[in-house]
Amino acid sequence: MFRRNPATKLNTSESQKAWYEIEWFPGLSNKVTFTHNEFVPIGDLDISYFADDSRTVIKNNFTTTSVSFFTRFAYREKFVAGKVDRISLGSDYPTIQVNYTKGFKGFYEGDFNFDKLSIRIDDRLKTRTFWLYVLVLSAGRTWGKSPTLCWKFIPATRLIFMIMLHLT
Repeated sequence: MFRRNPATKLNTSESQKAWYEIEWFPGLSNKVTFTHNEFVPIGDLDISYFADDSRTVIKNNFTTTSVSFFTRFAYREKFVAGKVDRISLGSDYPTIQVNYTKGFKGFYEGDFNFDKLSIRIDDRLKTRTFWLYVLVLSAGRTWGKSPTLCWKFIPATRLIFMIMLHLT
């Protein structure tokens, strides 16, 4: 009933990604990602969706092609750098992430035309003891037709907390 990962056991997926990432200064970075996903169900499972009000499309697989624009800003973020990699020590201020994704129908065999925007703000709250609280505020919206496998799934513990927060 509750699970951490999306239920993808009824299909296989093949994904191809290419991206370009640039850091303008420590704490501000941009990333452009091209993604091509093909989802094929295992067995005789057919995928059906409404193409318009007059007809329903039934296929055995579907493909998404999208381009994402991601921006991340962390004011006064600190890093520890090695020879090859570096590790973020975080920031004393909240981190803001904005991601916009555009799906293309007909381009590189894409089946859906959609727009997706998500905003995330997270902060680390330190206490006097050794406890560290991570506060995450996330919101998003999808416009157009998009399969639910392309949406972001929220782990059940966060979902229950969000439902309780919404009801109060």
